[in-house]
Amino acid sequence: MIYSLQDVGFDRSNGLHSVPVQFGEKMTLKISAFCHVGTVAFLSLFGIIVGLGFIYWVGVAVCSLLLFFEHRLVSEGDLGRINTAFFTINGWIGILLLIF
Repeated sequence: MIYSLQDVGFDRSNGLHSVPVQFGEKMTLKISAFCHVGTVAFLSLFGIIVGLGFIYWVGVAVCSLLLFFEHRLVSEGDLGRINTAFFTINGWIGILLLIF
């Protein structure tokens, strides 16, 4: 959803009903944050169910911090760092989850 914020003008002009068009920038960022909290919750639930060890939990903690940082990079009215937030941070999260 963060990445789709940069396409709001295109979506509106073409009659698309994306989340940013329907709910606005501020609410889209809140929905995205809620989804990321859910991601951390499900990663934690998975770790508990499977009985994963310390290294996995370090990975979940690192990825949680990166998700928090991702949301600090982008704010309503300041979408200039979307590519860093979306591509760079999410890329690192994927790699780190694989490693940990």
